[in-house]
Amino acid sequence: MKSRNAFCAALLGAMFFARPVLADYDSHPEIRPENRCGMIPPGIGDPKDPGGVHSLHCQRLFWDLPATTRVGALRVGAPFAEDPIPRFPNGVTDRIPPMYMLDANGDGVSDNGEGYDKPGPGRVRLCSDVDDIPYWEPLLNADGSGKVGTDELGNHSVADPSKPQSGPLFKLTCRRGGRTYYGPWQTGTDASVFDRQVPDQAVRFENTGRLNRDVDVRHVTDEQHRVEWNTGTEFYNHFASHHGTCYNAATATCSNPQATQPRGAFQPGGACWDYQKDANGPSDPGGKGRCDAGDPDPSCSGKPSTQAFRNATQLPGRLAVELPGGRGIQGVEDQIWGCNHHVVTQLPPGSYGMTRLANYRLQKGGITADFNYPSWGIKAGQVIGGSVGEMVIQYFTEPANADVKPVNIVFNVIGDVGTTAYPPFTWNYHESLWYPPYDAAVGLMTIHSHHRMVKGMMNLQGGHVPRLNSPDPLCGGMKGGATPTDLYTDWTWEDAPVCEYWRDPDGPVTIRKGQALRTTCFVNNGVTPEAIKHGLVAGSTVEALRSLGAPIPQQPAAVPASTWGDLLAGSPVGEQFLYGTHPTNNYRVRYACGPAPGVSAPIPLSGGKGCDPNAHVDGDGEYVDGPYQNTAQCGANGWCNPSTIVFACVGEDEMCIGVAMYWALPRLGNPDTNDEALENLQNLDVNNVGTPGSAIQTDIVNGGICHDCKPGL
Repeated sequence: MKSRNAFCAALLGAMFFARPVLADYDSHPEIRPENRCGMIPPGIGDPKDPGGVHSLHCQRLFWDLPATTRVGALRVGAPFAEDPIPRFPNGVTDRIPPMYMLDANGDGVSDNGEGYDKPGPGRVRLCSDVDDIPYWEPLLNADGSGKVGTDELGNHSVADPSKPQSGPLFKLTCRRGGRTYYGPWQTGTDASVFDRQVPDQAVRFENTGRLNRDVDVRHVTDEQHRVEWNTGTEFYNHFASHHGTCYNAATATCSNPQATQPRGAFQPGGACWDYQKDANGPSDPGGKGRCDAGDPDPSCSGKPSTQAFRNATQLPGRLAVELPGGRGIQGVEDQIWGCNHHVVTQLPPGSYGMTRLANYRLQKGGITADFNYPSWGIKAGQVIGGSVGEMVIQYFTEPANADVKPVNIVFNVIGDVGTTAYPPFTWNYHESLWYPPYDAAVGLMTIHSHHRMVKGMMNLQGGHVPRLNSPDPLCGGMKGGATPTDLYTDWTWEDAPVCEYWRDPDGPVTIRKGQALRTTCFVNNGVTPEAIKHGLVAGSTVEALRSLGAPIPQQPAAVPASTWGDLLAGSPVGEQFLYGTHPTNNYRVRYACGPAPGVSAPIPLSGGKGCDPNAHVDGDGEYVDGPYQNTAQCGANGWCNPSTIVFACVGEDEMCIGVAMYWALPRLGNPDTNDEALENLQNLDVNNVGTPGSAIQTDIVNGGICHDCKPGL
């Protein structure tokens, strides 16, 4: 018992009294915890909340994790007990490997254990090759599965802090590519604001030197084809980021890999100089662009985000998306993405191990505005405060002559926009269909949704071939006796699984032209035990739930919800339809401001102005939903009302967007792939044979390039 108590004391010391992490806060010292959070008072939300930098209301940034400064170092990609809640889901690998370390004596070892993203006195690159960047390489077994083990850090398991931390293993290694930065910016401290979005920043992956070396030194391409293959990305994000989404104008004159520009086009005075100038930072020799990735002005506009989807994230820490083996997307010189970033000002209970609300509006310090933000009520010279938004993006590449084939991307927004409108105290589902332009292989699927989603699913219309040898039931795998009901299943809106079918023994999913990929989400807007108890849920809905086996009392108002709510949440009805894996209060009704009781006007795409749920409780101490006056958030005489959920870019509303990567199957009659198709046919591998022609005639298909789309069969 003595050793156990000693361990617990050491653990608490590590959690609350660890020395502050300095780098890479040296790039932006204004967002260090002591500068952002020093004014947070103790006791908010919990008498034991210490306030200041150790408060739950002090947003955790991935810079708070320890840096890894040795190429070849092994690390566990899993949460660890010493990491305070909210815990980063991938442990120390949720901090991006630093570009530089301090090595003033030149012995190849970091002098201080810190990592830096900018050069400075005594700092050296972790990767010696100028064309490489450091990244977390997953270690794989011979069968392609991830290796699991421990590392030398000595961290401990979240499930049992007396045992070592164990999980997927990653190695810090170097890889061809580039790194770019988005932010940091802040959301402000307005109590009535729940979400902020900065749109259309121009993000540039600078690669002129690398392409010059490809042409002049490596001779892997020529001046007429100044391109390289993008074969994967990594996004690194802080807690409170709802999503970041990036697009590329793949057919624009200066961004079209099928018609590349000459070497001088992106230099001052060149044909593409004005096109790429938007991404210039304030220190750029060519002058600051109108909306670069470090510009926190919410009203600026860079590259339009209406072109080809490239990638997105909604996770804290690292989201690595490796394009299916041997596949990629061609990119030109100084590739520019138009990225938007949506950040919330608070995180709800149930997120990343939290049991209470984290309110990041209490962060009064941080970035100072260098110009007026009229729509935010912030003037130049004022400290903005609030949640920090920042993304660091890694862009991995292969040279133009590499054995890489094209991949296309589905980002099915349009199909979901018109199907999303759910009144208060209702349970609903919405779905959208996507049709491939030709017989295709789908190598990856995921869903982007918001926090009132209970369950998300993706399936082929008409059924699909069982995945008998694949291990993950969330990705349709049946190995080990699982009986999945869906090809793709998502129970966790905040950490949606990414199914990489191309890595599985069963391989990519075959989808034929004319066959749809269906994306479906169950959504709960206020059907909770408390709402049922107080008669806010329609009687017909309650009876329907009872008929499905929900343990709802015949007289709910006469029985405290606490006595039967957990039974409901744990019943098949609760687990499958109403609450999934989240606590019931996650599905409390959406509230929005309005001019009168019961009247609110949510606006698609921007959402209605949100407000806090009704704080009133009944005699049992259980909340009572309903309209109430809220002048602090809704203005004089303003009302805060239970509201309809709509499709909107705010976390209080909803989306159910299917994302997939696909490519054409080898096609009979196609000069480029006919031989491969015939060989597959002779081997009775009909799942890898495409029929002639295409279903549509276009160059751009849902954000992907269709090189040979023709009217088809």
